[in-house]
Amino acid sequence: MLAFDRMLKSLRSRLGTLGESRTDAQPDDPTPFLRRIDELNRLNRTERSLEREREMLQLRHSAGAAQVRENRPPPADPERQFPGTDADGLAVAAADELDGALVRGGIRAHGYVLVPGLVERAEALQMAERIDAAFAARAAGDGRDGLYEEFSPDPPYSEIAGRSWITAGGGLLAADSPALMYEMLELFERIGLRRVIGEFLAEPITVSVQKCTLRKADPGPPGGWHQDGSFMGETRALNVWVALSDCGVDAPGLDFVPRRIDDLLDTGGEGSGAEHLERPSGDEVSPKTVLVAPQTAEKAAGELGVVRPPLQAGDVMLFDDRFLHRTGSAPEMPNPRFAIESWFFGASGFPRDYVPLAF
Repeated sequence: MLAFDRMLKSLRSRLGTLGESRTDAQPDDPTPFLRRIDELNRLNRTERSLEREREMLQLRHSAGAAQVRENRPPPADPERQFPGTDADGLAVAAADELDGALVRGGIRAHGYVLVPGLVERAEALQMAERIDAAFAARAAGDGRDGLYEEFSPDPPYSEIAGRSWITAGGGLLAADSPALMYEMLELFERIGLRRVIGEFLAEPITVSVQKCTLRKADPGPPGGWHQDGSFMGETRALNVWVALSDCGVDAPGLDFVPRRIDDLLDTGGEGSGAEHLERPSGDEVSPKTVLVAPQTAEKAAGELGVVRPPLQAGDVMLFDDRFLHRTGSAPEMPNPRFAIESWFFGASGFPRDYVPLAF
């Protein structure tokens, strides 16, 4: 790792982003970084290189920070009418009809959009195996193959807090795995999700280090109900949630309220689970300001009720920061669930205090 540290410092110096030199010289134009990323991507698609993948991750951070500093006004939101729900009452869209305007229409009408089979099943299962290997690398302290290397942002961004909480919740930050971050973004590019996200946001796409997570959810009690907007503040966001294994029956799935909620609901209260959780060290967010009581979720669902649809490996859920959901689990389930949870933000609405990466 010492050799990698030296390489990273050299790279930052060449890019003009070394910590001590950035206070007055932070680049405002992301274009050079994005061009270099495209160049490295072309090379990496021919022959994989961990050094290139590490460099691309750092370049994405530099480009994302420059995009956020542009302080652009928010654009108009593209939207078209969503056709309705299927026979099971789910807001389902076909992969070949998907675009950003349709996704926004579905979210505003139903709170989410479900796209079955957007990722090929074999590719989803392969990604699940790679995530399992990254979890094992973290547990073993093995940094080989780029499967687990804790990402360190440049100033003025603070070091990443709350990794212990993320680990306890069955998560691993994608930015802590240069190899898997590359594979994930390449996957989204191949299946057209980058285009859809860009159309939905209608501005440069950023992703935060803290809210792009590779997940392995072991069976257990259900998770806590929450809306991510309760701790992200005002933002422009789209969450891409990818099932990488069959879930909802024999593995933890996703419980959610299948309707649009425009406001943030009251948090805390009996049964929310907040009373049993402590605030992670270094994190200003308290469980009492995040978790929603089950009775509040049931009231919000109304006659539609809470749903837990059986999802297949490769199904994708798209939703924004008002979506009310939790991990739908039970101790008797025999299998873990693998998934990607990746929040993308318009550069004009990137969350304060988060660490940006460009897509």
